[in-house]
Amino acid sequence: MAFRHEEILFSPTARCNLACPHCNSPRSHTSLPVTVAEKFLIDCKKNGVKRLGFTGGEPFLRSDFLISITRLAVKEGFLFSRIVTNGVWYKDARDLECKLKKLFDAGYDGSICLSVDAYHRQNLRKLAVFIKCAIRIWRRPDIVSLVYVTGQDALTKRKLEGLAKLLGARLVGFGTTHPRISSEGLFLKIDSIELSPVGRAGRLKDPWDGKWFKDDMCKEPGNVFFV
Repeated sequence: MAFRHEEILFSPTARCNLACPHCNSPRSHTSLPVTVAEKFLIDCKKNGVKRLGFTGGEPFLRSDFLISITRLAVKEGFLFSRIVTNGVWYKDARDLECKLKKLFDAGYDGSICLSVDAYHRQNLRKLAVFIKCAIRIWRRPDIVSLVYVTGQDALTKRKLEGLAKLLGARLVGFGTTHPRISSEGLFLKIDSIELSPVGRAGRLKDPWDGKWFKDDMCKEPGNVFFV
């Protein structure tokens, strides 16, 4: 059965400011050139693809890429899904404000998704500053969403509770179908990614052994171009 490609997921860089123990993305100084991505975007439009997102590495380490591709995507009528980020890539509040404002001015109106769980080693105060800044610039209480990897849920819950406290909000419904961090003027939807015992981890009693593992990757066509 053939699948119709519906979305482009750009990875502008494999670099990252963190070194999380569960990450299996290969580190490299090679970056995706903006000109190559722009040509690919136009070719995708000709073939009916109308949606795009950004991931990494840490995509905000290539803010020039995000802004350039966002401008072209808006011009060509694309829809945005989300930017997946660790949220602590910025040097200081001025650096954060400047780069988020440029992205807003370029026309980005998708979600900004923060990876927050027991495996990601972020400073919660920097995360809270990121969230408040994004909400202020986009004037949307739901511009930021959260995603966590399962497997260390008790530790993840404590981390999310700590983040909620810094935001003056509450963690609601963790472990149910609709978890969130919310307060007046703030609504952070929370999604999860299942840490499944596949590949080498299939032999483990616990799918998390303190190290990551190589997944059994599906070789069939899917509905997302990962570039």
